[in-house]
Amino acid sequence: MIGRHACGIPGMDPDESETPLRDLLDAACQAPRIYHHIWRPPGDAVVWDNRYLLHQARPWDMSEARVMFHSRIAGDRSSEFAAHA
Repeated sequence: MIGRHACGIPGMDPDESETPLRDLLDAACQAPRIYHHIWRPPGDAVVWDNRYLLHQARPWDMSEARVMFHSRIAGDRSSEFAAHA
């Protein structure tokens, strides 16, 4: 898995892993693998699985109401950060 939170590659020195991690992230964030949602209220909904998708919040008009629901289900213990706590 790759994401902006990745801090190293197992078996590699942290400094040595910076370039391949950056290259993977750059490749993952290129067309056709990107989607920009244009909110059209009321009633828009976007659902994603954090295990397989990079996401980034975008600025929005703070004068418009926004409701966000977050749900988490059990995942793979070897890759879920919460399982290591």
